[in-house]
Formats: sequence, C-alpha cells, structure tokens
Amino acid sequence: MNCLNCGTENSDEAVFCRQCGARMDGKIICPNCSAENVADSNFCIICGQNLSQPTTTVPTPENVIPVAENQRIETTIGWKSTVSTLSGIFAMLGLLFSVLFTFFIGIKVNGSTGILDSIPSATTPNQMDIFYYFGDAYKTLDLIDAKLPDFTATSLYFPIILATVVFASLLLAMIIMGILTIVRYYFYVTKKSKKDHYSMVIATYFLYIFGVLMFFVFNNSVYSLKQNTATYSVSCGVNDLTTTGITLSTIFVCAAVGCKFALNLQNKTMTGIYNIVFSAISLIIVCVMVYLAIMPHISYDAAYDNTNGGTNFFSAITALGILYFYKSAPQYAATVLPSMGTETEVPRAESALLVVPAILQILTIVLLLVIAGGYLLNLAKDKKYSTASLSLTSTLSTTFLLIFTIISSISYWTYSLGESYETSEIKFTYVIAMLILSVVQLTISLIHRSFNNIEKKAMQEQQLQY
Repeated sequence: MNCLNCGTENSDEAVFCRQCGARMDGKIICPNCSAENVADSNFCIICGQNLSQPTTTVPTPENVIPVAENQRIETTIGWKSTVSTLSGIFAMLGLLFSVLFTFFIGIKVNGSTGILDSIPSATTPNQMDIFYYFGDAYKTLDLIDAKLPDFTATSLYFPIILATVVFASLLLAMIIMGILTIVRYYFYVTKKSKKDHYSMVIATYFLYIFGVLMFFVFNNSVYSLKQNTATYSVSCGVNDLTTTGITLSTIFVCAAVGCKFALNLQNKTMTGIYNIVFSAISLIIVCVMVYLAIMPHISYDAAYDNTNGGTNFFSAITALGILYFYKSAPQYAATVLPSMGTETEVPRAESALLVVPAILQILTIVLLLVIAGGYLLNLAKDKKYSTASLSLTSTLSTTFLLIFTIISSISYWTYSLGESYETSEIKFTYVIAMLILSVVQLTISLIHRSFNNIEKKAMQEQQLQY
C-alpha cells in the first residue's frame, strides 16, 4: 500500500507512513480536539482549528526535563540573580562611602592630658583634617618668625606643599573615579556593556585607603618620656570620622567581593582552589606590610633619660629644620636646649638622607596597595594575577628603604643628640619585618605564577588533542 502523501510503499497493516509519518488513510487529526478530517481540509470540521499550520512536535522522553530538575534550575537561577543584585548594591555602597569619607580624612593627637594641654593649638593642632593643608597649615607658618634661616623655612614648607599636592590630586581623582564607576555600573546593569564595575570600585576603595595612609604618614609620630614613676606619651591616630569611613567602605566592598566570590565558587578546578589560597594568604601578608609601612621608621631609645621616640620621615624633615634653628641660635641654645650647644653648619647631608626614604616610603605603600587590589580582584572576578613583577619591585623598594632608614636614622640622631647619641639604641624593627614579609610574599607570588603557567600549558595541550 502506497502513502497518499509521499508515495512510499508500506505494508498493508501500516497506519502511518514509515517515510513521512502521515496517516495512510490520508485523514488529518485535529491537534486541538483530535477529530478526524479529510486529507484536503484546511480547518477542523468540529472546532475550526487551522490545520494548514505546522503542528508542534510532541517532545520525546529523552528531551523532557523532569519537573524536579526544572525547579532546581529555576531556583539556582533565582539565587544567582539575587546574589548578583546584592553584590552590585554592596559595591555601590562601598563606592559611596569611599568617596564621601575622603572629604573627612583626618587625625587626632592622643596622649597624656598635661602634654596635650601644653601643645599650642595654633602651631600644632590636636585635630587636623584633609583641608588643613589648603589654608590653615600656611597660616601656621605665617605665625613663625620670618627671620628663620632658609634651611629651617624650607624644611617646614616642604612636607606641607607636598601634602597639598597629594591631597588635592586625591580629591580630584576620587570625584572622577566615582562618576566613572557609576557610569560603568549603569551600562553593566542595563546590559549595554559587558565590562563590569568591580575593578573600578576596588580601585576607588584603595585610592581612599591610600589617602588615609598618606595623611597618617605625613603626621605620624610617637614620643614617650618616663620621669620617676610617671610616663608621658604622645601619638597620632586617625579621627572618628576616618575610622567610620574605613569600616563602612571595607565592609561593603568586602561584601561585594564575597558575593562575586560565591557566584564563581561553583565548578572550581584544583588550580582555581590554589588561586584562592594564594590570593587570600598574600592579601593578609600585604595588609600587615601596609600597617608596618605607615609606622614611625626613625625610632630610638635614649637610656640616659628613659626616652623612647619615633617619627616619620616627613615629620623628621620638619624637626631637623627646627633643631638646626635651635642649635644655630645662641639665645635658644643657652636657655631651651643647653645640652646641644651651638651649631652653625646646615645639616644638608641629613636632610638629603631623609628625603630619599620619604619617597621610597610612598612608593612602597603605592606598590602594596596595587598588589592588594590585584589579589582582591582575584577573589572577586576569578582572575589569576600573580603580581610577581610588582612583588619583586616591592621587595627591592623595601630593601632600599631599610638601607636608607638605617643611614638616615644614624645621621639624624647623631646631629640631633650630639654626644648623647652613643648612649642611645636605634630601632629598625618595622622596616626589617617589612623586608622579611616582602620576601615571603614574593616567594608566594612566584609559586602562584608557576601554577598558572602549568595550567596554561595543560590547557594548550588539551586543545591540541581536540
């Protein structure tokens, strides 16, 4: 028996054609009501269904997705969508707090009440914010006698002018980064661009942290003096608004990174797990190194008067100019600092040795923050930055920082303490610890890079096989 539709010969008991699947009697079954219609029917005689349109293929058992499996897929998609939305919200909040609290960066002086009360607020305020370097700092210098030696005046102006340039650039950069990040976020959410905003959020966050560290570095100093049973000490710390800004921005940026990390956590290979471990360990080490980098690097113990002092390079430059003024003015040497005598020679060598480590300190902090940003991106975007080159540069800068810290400290205290220098003990604890940790971090980066190279080579070999 031949098929009426395609003419293929079929057996007598066939109901449907073995070639085209049409009914052997030529009738058309309505897909809507299952009524039989003659072969040339365009519409169903029972329900009026259009029979000329192609019918939907009934799914076969192998391509039918079970209901439970379909529900699981929908739940997974919903979970990922929720986490992705939360990640974007957290990232924007972290960006907001980073930009907003940049305008409230400041420090406060902590110490014994008697010492703080004795500090003239006009020359050394107990609290300073970022706008101090845009006006009040220069007003303070105007209060100082204009007849100061040129070297003393230069040493006073140098840190203030440098700080003004740094913080003016910081405020401008934060505003620009904030606007660009919001624009990137809008295009990413509206699917007009595939480039996400996380790298820019992290960069803005670390730019804010850099501003806080720089403000602390420019003003950080520690001094302790023990007289009989009483101990007097003065130190600098960030103010309450800065603490709040660091806390809020860190919480929300880390929450955004955590959400992205959770989204990327599925289907991790062994090398992916290694990448997470290396990034987490290195990030912790770099954070400790940043803490050590902002500590006072010129420190000493004077056994003869139970004095423990520490200062930053920038503060030391200012202090060196003041010391020169005291030592070169007989009226001050006789009444204020009788143990120093008179000294008319300008300490050019000491000042030069302080400028070099000051620049190295800023360079080291910048490198550490860039490295930390790279590792945070590793966790957020499932990247594999080893930062080995940056780690090597950081180790070299830390090595030179240690060398110049030792040289400048000895030179500084020799000039300032005079004969009493021999009874003092100079400390280099912070910078030595930095060097040790930088070597450890460099080693981890090199191991990380080797794992990445092994994985890359294995993937290339696998592609060649296919």
